[in-house]
Amino acid sequence: MIFQKKIIIGSIMSFIATGVGVIAVFFPDLLNLQKEKIKHYSTFLYNEKSLIEFHQFLEKNRDNIVELKIGYCSTGYNPDNLTYSDYEVIVRNPSNPEDLLLVINGEVEDGMGEVGTLRHSGSFSIKAGGENVEVSVDINKNKQSQTYLWLYDGAAYDETYKNHLTKCPQRQGSDLPDIGELSGTFFLTDGIAIEKHFTYSLEPLSKAELNLRKY
Repeated sequence: MIFQKKIIIGSIMSFIATGVGVIAVFFPDLLNLQKEKIKHYSTFLYNEKSLIEFHQFLEKNRDNIVELKIGYCSTGYNPDNLTYSDYEVIVRNPSNPEDLLLVINGEVEDGMGEVGTLRHSGSFSIKAGGENVEVSVDINKNKQSQTYLWLYDGAAYDETYKNHLTKCPQRQGSDLPDIGELSGTFFLTDGIAIEKHFTYSLEPLSKAELNLRKY
């Protein structure tokens, strides 16, 4: 009888082990056995609340891989010479227009006679809830390996931003405003230390790097 019980218990345990193995292979989420997932964040920056939430996400996810899609009203277009400024004031404090809540700096691609629509590098300068925040995009990589885009226009036609068009001023000579966008996969880490600032660095990751990390 004892021998028979051992056989039955052993069979049950073997069956359970087999079941767990199958779940681990085909349904890892059920046992939380999968690799750490990439943190996704999508937002449209247009007021202090959206800036505070963006800052909170960054602070919570230091030293993690993140996938971002950050839209904003692009204000740097100059219709007189068909260029975009390297310096854009995106959000002003409505109660004090001299107080700049979101400013973007960075080099604009030479459009070779056409409007340059990509920024090769840049940074967000943010005031959020009384905090000063600097977010830079690191370009110390071969451009061909980068998996991000920093757009000026064209994002306005993305369905994602359909509900945000009214938040942005119309561009001169156009029925639609310009909506900029930073999107891609990055390693989020600390930026260069600046006194009394929160600083973050977004380092673009290539597909090869993500494959090596098994994401």
